[in-house]
Amino acid sequence: MTATLEQAESVLEISSQASEQIASWRRVLNQTVGDARPNLERAAVELLRLAQIEPGSKQIIVDELANLALIAGIDDDEAQAIFARAAKAPPDPINCRTITGKNALVAFPLRAFENIRLDTERRGYLVKGLIPSNGLVVVWGPPKCGKSFWAADLGMHIALGWDYRGRKVQQAPVVYIGLEGRHGFPARVEAFRQHHGVDVAPFYLLSASLDLVAKSGELIASIKAQLGADLPRVIFLDTLNRSLVGSESKDEDMARFLAAAERVAQELNCVVIIVHHCGIDASRPRGHTSLSGAVESQLKVERADGGQVVVTVELAKDFAEGTEISSRLDCVELGTDADGDPITSLVVLPVEGPIQRPGCHTQAFRPPAPRACCAGRVRLQRWQARA
Repeated sequence: MTATLEQAESVLEISSQASEQIASWRRVLNQTVGDARPNLERAAVELLRLAQIEPGSKQIIVDELANLALIAGIDDDEAQAIFARAAKAPPDPINCRTITGKNALVAFPLRAFENIRLDTERRGYLVKGLIPSNGLVVVWGPPKCGKSFWAADLGMHIALGWDYRGRKVQQAPVVYIGLEGRHGFPARVEAFRQHHGVDVAPFYLLSASLDLVAKSGELIASIKAQLGADLPRVIFLDTLNRSLVGSESKDEDMARFLAAAERVAQELNCVVIIVHHCGIDASRPRGHTSLSGAVESQLKVERADGGQVVVTVELAKDFAEGTEISSRLDCVELGTDADGDPITSLVVLPVEGPIQRPGCHTQAFRPPAPRACCAGRVRLQRWQARA
């Protein structure tokens, strides 16, 4: 009798663990917008692996998978095909679970020294020596130093697969979350389009308000629903301050923000580039120091004499530090507004020759007289004509 009770309690405990996984996938499928088949297949892979480890839950899992297919709006024949593929899926190389002994769970498989090999075919970058292919990156600098212009230009080069300042680029779709200066962003894209003669690029702008900690799941689901299999390999988050509800200086708030950013990077298999400000101490990014410790690379943006925008690789885990890139911002006239006044923006162009480092400073950009903004020249001409 005692043995029977122990067995029943064991089954109930195992069923409870399976129930938590099923409830989690039920929530995911209820919130899925668009094609739910990929999420149903991921649910089936995870739950059928669990059924192998917990035989007492197998029948519950099989029955609940049929219910999940109904939630996903998938007919029985297609659902059975999805489940058949899931049953043949290989063990998860990251969260591998195998049975040893009496249902012992091996959650952290070890690789022997002789099996640890370098993959020389892997390209672990999106922009070689500048932007890795996964993880978090910080691009930081003082206000009005040109960091957002530079970041957007970099993103459009990645979207088009163009070499960047002589560096190899892995072409990839890009999502730019422009939360600061959002109304001026279309003009920046138009300046790039007109200057470079580009009509189409897999570059997407998101300008809706975002609380990354609270809405990271919805952000991931929305991007997957809209882009399908053509998922972005780069997401720009401009800026950290506008996407964080809380304090940049509190370790708890920054830890939650970084966890949310990591979740986006992992689930979309992309790099998240965070555009950020400096504080009173202009020598480092504003806020908690855990930010710099969590990133794959950290790029500093500053102004040099002559209006150059200088980007320096300050920190990098897998490539050389100290790399410097210099650019200039040239004014482009894009047309006229409803009042007949000129619409202008800036295009980012490379600077040849030595970087003007000695006089480097951090104040806002003021174009020198020889490069007066297009709008300024047009207004001056009109005033002279009236005079």
